Amino acid sequence: MEVTGLKEAKQLLIQQKLELQAKADGVKTTLEQERNDHQLTKAKIEEAQLDLKKHRTELEAKLRTELKDKAGQSKQHEEAQLKLNMQITALNENMATLKKEWQGSQRRVSELEKQTDDLRGEIAVLEATVQHNQEERRALLERCLTSEGEMEKLQGKVVDLRRKLDDTTAAMQELGRENQALQIKHTQALNRKWTDDTNVMNCMSCGKGFSVTIRKHHCRNCGNIFCAECSARNALTPSSKKPVRVCDICFDELQG
Repeated sequence: MEVTGLKEAKQLLIQQKLELQAKADGVKTTLEQERNDHQLTKAKIEEAQLDLKKHRTELEAKLRTELKDKAGQSKQHEEAQLKLNMQITALNENMATLKKEWQGSQRRVSELEKQTDDLRGEIAVLEATVQHNQEERRALLERCLTSEGEMEKLQGKVVDLRRKLDDTTAAMQELGRENQALQIKHTQALNRKWTDDTNVMNCMSCGKGFSVTIRKHHCRNCGNIFCAECSARNALTPSSKKPVRVCDICFDELQG
């Protein structure tokens, strides 16, 4: 009768061990998926860096060409250089934000790996407990009762670790959505085209002709050229961290 009870207790311990191992395998699969998602995010950031470097090279080449072609118009060159510097500054700020988000995702992946290692350690302790009970058959019944209590605690810890893993996964998904929003803003900034000064002789809003006293001003949002009166207000744009000069039409759209 006692031997039968011992065998049943042993089978119960082995079954619980297999169940915990299956749960650990599930957590490992989830971790691998998170690593793949992290690598995909990293690849997208690297691609954005290459696009930024290419765009910056184009901007610098454009500036050099304008400086060479317009040597006699120093004041207009200064304005063009200021515009390009503002674009480069905005792009650098966007890239710094992307790098910060990517570093945050790396830290979260490290935390997830640490939680997985803790779970493996708990399983290793449970395996050692089962082996120890097999070697001490005479005191198996008493040790079995003790082990059941310990296993309940371990199962509670596994549930807690899985909950933390789910919370971490949700946080990484939210990070991915935020990263997509940043990439959309970054793409909009890169695709924005500035109207060439030489092609515009009149304000694109009121039609007033430009002269020595009536200067040309670019809208930092749409890139078109206006007189000072039609572009006298400042507003925040998707690519700027502080208010910049915009035309009246863009001002109304941005405020709305």
